[in-house]
Amino acid sequence: MHLLRAYILAVGYDYVMLLEKNSHLDATTTLLGNAERGTAMLSSLKTRPEGTYRFFGSLNNSDLIVLLLYNPGATVTLLASPLVREQEIPQITALLNEAIQHPHGCRVTLAQTVIQTNDCLLTQAFIQTGFSKLAVLHFLEQTKHAKQIKMPSGLSFTPLTREDDELLGTILEETYVNSLDCPNIHGLRAVQDIIDGHRGADTTSTQLWSIAELENKKIGVVLLNSFPKMKQIELAYVGLSPTARGNNLGNACMQHIANQISELPFSRVTLAVDSENIPAKKLYKKWNFKKIKQRLTLIKKLL
Repeated sequence: MHLLRAYILAVGYDYVMLLEKNSHLDATTTLLGNAERGTAMLSSLKTRPEGTYRFFGSLNNSDLIVLLLYNPGATVTLLASPLVREQEIPQITALLNEAIQHPHGCRVTLAQTVIQTNDCLLTQAFIQTGFSKLAVLHFLEQTKHAKQIKMPSGLSFTPLTREDDELLGTILEETYVNSLDCPNIHGLRAVQDIIDGHRGADTTSTQLWSIAELENKKIGVVLLNSFPKMKQIELAYVGLSPTARGNNLGNACMQHIANQISELPFSRVTLAVDSENIPAKKLYKKWNFKKIKQRLTLIKKLL
C-alpha cells in the first residue's frame, strides 16, 4: 500500500500518521484485505457527515491501519487491520492510542470495537490499549415469521416520538436492572447518550419505537430501526422491567414486532444478543431467529 501525504506524529519509537483523503482507498483495502470491499466501504464512509471518520497508519508498517468512526451518542468505534505477527502488537497499539487521544472536536465518552472471536493478537492489542472485554455477541437474522400468538389482556404498545425521550430514558433504566444483556456496560453511559446511539443518524427511526404498557403501567420498551436500502429491520432493543419478566410478555413483545413489520417491504430482521443471555436467545430461537455470525466486543471508558 502506498501511503501518500500524511501528518506524521512521533509516538515512542514508532510513527503514526493521520492519513489524508488520497490514502483512504488504500486504507480501506488494507483493512478489509480486498480492493472491491475496500471500495464499497469507502463509498459508504463518504455518505457520513464530514469529519466523522479518520484513518491512522504506521510509517514503519503500511499493512497496519486503524479507522476511527464517530457515532451518535458520544461513542467512537475503532476498526483495526488484522495482525499476522506478535511483533506488530506495539505498532497497532500506538495507532489505537493515537486515534483515541487525537483531538475529537466533540464529546466522546466511550470507545468500542467488534472483532473476530479468534483474533488473539488483535484482542491483546486492544487490551494493552486499555480496552476490556464486554461480551461475545451473537448476530441473529430472521427471514420468516413465527406463528401468531394471542396477546395478553390489558397489554398495549404506545408509539414514541422525540418528545418522549425523558420518559423513554426512565423506562430504559428500569429495564437494565438485573439485565443479562451486556450487564458490564450498564451505568457507563448517560441514558440520553444511549437513546441518541439507538436513534443513530436517522431522524425518522423513532417511528418504530414503542412503550409497552400492562394495565396502564409502563413495563418495557421496543426499539426497531429500519434500513430501506437494505430492506432490513434492526431490532435495536427490547427490554422489560424486572416485575414484568417471566410472564410470557417477551413473546408478546415479539408478536408486536411481527405485527409492526408485517406490512413493511422488508425481507429480514436482524439483532445482536449477548451470548450469555440464555433466556433472550431461547426467545429469539422460538421466533425463528438464526445465528449468522459471532463477534467479540471490547470497550474503553473515556470520560
